[in-house]
Amino acid sequence: MDHIVLGYGGSDFSMQALDWALDEAELRGLPLPLVHAWQWPYGEAEEEAKAHLRKAADHVLWHGAECARSTSSGVRVETDLYEGPAARLLVVLPPARHRREHDKAVAVRAAQLMTSPAVTVTPGTAVRDAARLMHDKRIERLLVIDPVRGRRRRRPSA
Repeated sequence: MDHIVLGYGGSDFSMQALDWALDEAELRGLPLPLVHAWQWPYGEAEEEAKAHLRKAADHVLWHGAECARSTSSGVRVETDLYEGPAARLLVVLPPARHRREHDKAVAVRAAQLMTSPAVTVTPGTAVRDAARLMHDKRIERLLVIDPVRGRRRRRPSA
């Protein structure tokens, strides 16, 4: 993987996706562009009216970028505000070769991407056991959960 792009909408699901994307960007040493698409939904309108919606969309994107910058350790966060339907931004991959990547790209909920129930380990889990679990469950990543807080454990800053 040579790039990560996140469509950000400000929802709780977007925040979860942002958290995942930040981890991936940190792991791979890549920048993280956040993209937000907006459109005026009511037909023709004066530019002044559209400007209010554009400002709200810009605020959503700004909020996501600020959250990312405040929680990451050195990931370059970029923003791109796009006027138009979000579907125009999606890249359709050849389905036979990249079906799983395509499914991930168009997923709306985390449940469409993740195993259920979620597979997690604690910081004390041996690497060998974690690797075996990943192989047996055919998963690529494990969440490391802090047993005291019950939340995902952040990697220490470099």
